[in-house]
Amino acid sequence: MPKNIIETLNERMPNLLNISDETYEALFGKVDFTPNVPIVDSEDYGCGAIVNELEYLRGYIDRMSATVDIDDMEGSLLDSVLEFFSHLQRIWDETDANFLNRFHALIRRGANPRWMTIWSMVDVFSYFFAKTDIYPIENYVETNLLLNGGFEDGSGNVFTNWTKSESGSSVIVEATGGDEFVNDRAAEYQIDSSNNEASLSQTKNSVAQGNYKIDFFYWDDGNCPDDDVITVEITRSSDSYYWDFAGSWQSGAIGVDIAKKGISKYTYWSAYVYQESGSPENITIKIKNKGTTGTAYEFRIDEVNFGEWKDYPSFKLLVVVDITAGPGDLVLWNGSEDDNLIDRG
Repeated sequence: MPKNIIETLNERMPNLLNISDETYEALFGKVDFTPNVPIVDSEDYGCGAIVNELEYLRGYIDRMSATVDIDDMEGSLLDSVLEFFSHLQRIWDETDANFLNRFHALIRRGANPRWMTIWSMVDVFSYFFAKTDIYPIENYVETNLLLNGGFEDGSGNVFTNWTKSESGSSVIVEATGGDEFVNDRAAEYQIDSSNNEASLSQTKNSVAQGNYKIDFFYWDDGNCPDDDVITVEITRSSDSYYWDFAGSWQSGAIGVDIAKKGISKYTYWSAYVYQESGSPENITIKIKNKGTTGTAYEFRIDEVNFGEWKDYPSFKLLVVVDITAGPGDLVLWNGSEDDNLIDRG
């Protein structure tokens, strides 16, 4: 603990100065100093005149600084303090609450340019798992509105709750034995050289107005003759309009194309969707092949999610591990689909 001023002076005064005479005590105070409490006025310190004022000044500064709470500031005072200490400036007509949120975000992530230090978390887990097996997911879907998004329900080439459409020699089959998530089952699209369409779709009824997120993992064999391998289409029932993945709905068919990767690991993909209607809509999600003719190719999809995009930031780390349980092994999770996560953010 820092010493008070009288104790500091008593320690540092030269030996030639008599610290016991009346002059010294009047100016600085007695060597055996005991402060009075409570201290309201300067004389309440019970030491010499000079030290009384210095102690009172220090106490006043401490009290004033302790009562300044950044969360209680507003308006121009908030602007001045945040700009002085952090160089943050208010964005146009940004509210005090949003301005404070940006400040707290900056401080709590230690000025890390990545939101909530996601990549620091990845670095930590990379001591135990390969980085290619770690998936950081921002603003993750907390409640999936789709059924059987992981394709675990169903047998053979049947995926419960999904509508499958195939044409030509293009088919969608059960995929196992790779890096599939949860219970090692995914949907594999086997597209013929004529690029005949194959798709999986599902309709979620009564989707309320609001912000939503769609995401899933995909893998492709790299043989697609086009740069894009997958197309995602989202339609609503009231007028059969398509979401254009740029912020609006339109009458003509449109979707978003997803680039091929041709790597051995799954890739994470996500997009924003806004249900603008004040009345609940039936929303249909369709995932089909993009590609072009010339060469047969394959891709897989897994863990398809569609749900509310929350108004607060969040993230989770999904780690792909291959564990064979044995006697005495520690079970890290309870086996449910929602909790197969090392960290849920």
